[in-house]
Amino acid sequence: MTTGVVSPQWAGLDAAAEAMVPASLTRGGDAPPDEEPRMSGVYKKIEIVGTSPTGFDEATRAAIEEASKSIRHMAWFEVAEQRGAIKGGKITEFQVTLRVGFKLE
Repeated sequence: MTTGVVSPQWAGLDAAAEAMVPASLTRGGDAPPDEEPRMSGVYKKIEIVGTSPTGFDEATRAAIEEASKSIRHMAWFEVAEQRGAIKGGKITEFQVTLRVGFKLE
């Protein structure tokens, strides 16, 4: 769970998404209160899609958890798209496209 004031880049995240942001990337983590944290290094950004029959939060979590099995050093994500499938007048699937950044070794 994050602590302190959330940096502007993380503003607007719901509680579930905010809990996924490492404390070191928020003001109040490792950075002094008057200074934004710095992410030094080189990062690559990819897109992944998560799905869930129960909701967008679960689709996001499923995507990150599955990607973490083969991608090391993931540092952040952003939601690019949200959509769903409808069958018989009912929502049957929630889909989330995420852009994920990870540090190159």
